[in-house]
Amino acid sequence: GGYHDTQMDLSKRMWSIPHLIMGLARYAARSPVRFDADTDGNDDVEDELRFGLKFITEIPEPDGTVSWGGIEADFKKLMSYEDFIARLGPLKREEDTIPRIKYLDKHFHGTGFNLVALLEAADVIRSRDPKLAAKAVKVAKRAWEWMNTQPMEKSHDYGVYLYAASELNRRFPSERFVSRIDTAVEKLLELQSLD
Repeated sequence: GGYHDTQMDLSKRMWSIPHLIMGLARYAARSPVRFDADTDGNDDVEDELRFGLKFITEIPEPDGTVSWGGIEADFKKLMSYEDFIARLGPLKREEDTIPRIKYLDKHFHGTGFNLVALLEAADVIRSRDPKLAAKAVKVAKRAWEWMNTQPMEKSHDYGVYLYAASELNRRFPSERFVSRIDTAVEKLLELQSLD
């Protein structure tokens, strides 16, 4: 199962999918080992990365935000928990009739991780699919505009903010990505001393 496969995977969580995409992007960018099991002439890892990048480019709301939950099976309306667990075995696509719901709450950390995953995957895919890479960057920059206006309270808020800001600024140097860096670092260090 995976983010594109309903078989034995009834949720698509935006706290884990961006990390999967980051891992695929790093593997595709750095590993000398290449596979082409489907013999289409393209590296299988890049095929999977491209599929994943499409998903994380399309799931955000118009302002670039994602929820922490992402998309999940709405099984509670249809069956008991025990019936749900019993269905987790091998399930043919045509037997998977559970509707999905998309969470719409805006989540700071999920949005920040997705932003970085969009950038990392776009870097790898750019030569093969420049339109998808450009779309991913556009979504990441929209997400940044939202993130940069949000209040931060906890150390992990500042950590995600700094991660997103530094990844954007590394690729597209601009004052708009670093305008709050000094304050964010200072506050992060202050809060970490309490952890």
